[in-house]
Amino acid sequence: MTSTAVKNAEKQYKQGLEWVNRDNPGYGVIINRDTCISKLGCRNCIEFCPGDLIYFENGKPDVKFLDECWYCGICATVCGPRAISYIFPEQILKGEPKKTN
Repeated sequence: MTSTAVKNAEKQYKQGLEWVNRDNPGYGVIINRDTCISKLGCRNCIEFCPGDLIYFENGKPDVKFLDECWYCGICATVCGPRAISYIFPEQILKGEPKKTN
């Protein structure tokens, strides 16, 4: 028997793979539209993002200016249903400094 937590993790992983296969840089903040409760009035991720990078558009939260995200995890921490996950940029995983233009 598979637990609910494992099923949710697998679902989020699959959504992450779908997200990566779309036209995007292969990293970023993933908001699970199935578990997000923004339709019930929640705006925690938007209100607590220290970089002011999450906006409410078309009835759902969306991350703007992805290259400016600090990957601090505050949005995921304040998300009640745990609808936010990350795919970290390779440079963060390797401990390299952020490239500037």
